[in-house]
Amino acid sequence: MRKDLQEKILEAKSKNLKSLDLSILWVTDKDLEDIVDEIQDFEEINLSWNMIKKLPKNFRNLKNLRKLSLATNYIKIFPEEIWYLENLVFLDIRNNLFEKLNTNIVNLQNLTHLYLKWNNLKIFPKEIFELKNLEVLWLVKTWISEIPKDIEKLQNLKSLWIWKNKIKKIPKELMNLKKLENITLDENLLPIDKEILSFEKNPKIIFDNYLKNLKNIEKIKIAIWTQNPAKVGAIEEAIEKCVYFEGKDIEIIPLKVESWISDMPITIEENMTWAENRAKNCKKVIEADFYIWMEGGTNIFWEKAYLFWVVYILNKNWKWHFWFSNMMEVPEFFRQKIYDENLELWPVLSEATREENASKKWWAFWHWSDWMLTRKDQFVLAFLSWIVPFFNKYYK
Repeated sequence: MRKDLQEKILEAKSKNLKSLDLSILWVTDKDLEDIVDEIQDFEEINLSWNMIKKLPKNFRNLKNLRKLSLATNYIKIFPEEIWYLENLVFLDIRNNLFEKLNTNIVNLQNLTHLYLKWNNLKIFPKEIFELKNLEVLWLVKTWISEIPKDIEKLQNLKSLWIWKNKIKKIPKELMNLKKLENITLDENLLPIDKEILSFEKNPKIIFDNYLKNLKNIEKIKIAIWTQNPAKVGAIEEAIEKCVYFEGKDIEIIPLKVESWISDMPITIEENMTWAENRAKNCKKVIEADFYIWMEGGTNIFWEKAYLFWVVYILNKNWKWHFWFSNMMEVPEFFRQKIYDENLELWPVLSEATREENASKKWWAFWHWSDWMLTRKDQFVLAFLSWIVPFFNKYYK
């Protein structure tokens, strides 16, 4: 058992705590298997922001669990071990990689809160309708396009978070949910029709002004040169934080276009050239309001290597802005590999972290920042910097 995890567990036990926080500790599948026998008395366990891909079989022994968080891990198949935890009332498994639940969810009859946000479900999980005590359901950004009529079976449902999907119609059966108090529908594909307006008139249901503003929503297309999920995810997060895009209907279009230079630009000059070429080639491929290119590179300053992130933005009127994020010192090991041995950064990072395809991971570089700063954070900062000149009055 890892010493740091053992210390965390012993500290919680010494204080007679019922909850255990093991978040952001790089917990792996093996680590979890090693500690299960030591955490069976806890009623609440937080394992979010770790490296978990699947749960060990002995995890089903945690019969006392009432609250479990597995948010922001790498779980591709919904863990069957969860269905043995019949005392669960709260399950947060947001921001993972699974595409469906399984029928054994019926075992979780005590569940009142279920958070499935940011998974690749695409279809509303019908298994959920068997959870008769469910009160809060989060299906934000799960790519679903339809709410089944059987939603009316969830008679205890109070809050339904379903924004950022592809829903085109609201079933009238939602009105049969007598305890429903809140629905979030923002950023779906709903038209204005009589059924929608009838929901707006219901004083018990809060729509966060979505229906009131629906008629006047401005549509904005943003084309980006990459299909890399880490970069696409960074753009999506940056747009959510950007005040200039609040209340807008944003369509992000990932593209694959040529830059006519090295596939791994290093210097500032190479990055600037690549940025300009990518953005202009995007404009040749599709009509959009903005065209974005983003990449990272390294440079030597005062005998040390620094990693930087750059963003180039071109709008439909050929106005452009180019911006750097803050620079981050690269550990000596990486500097030697990149500059002394002429190796590219990503293979070196994959080797050092034992993670395949590190270039496609949003969390890249957290290994030398202890989770305080990730690759996505840097891209988001760069995005928010370059977008300002397009909207702020002092740049006009």
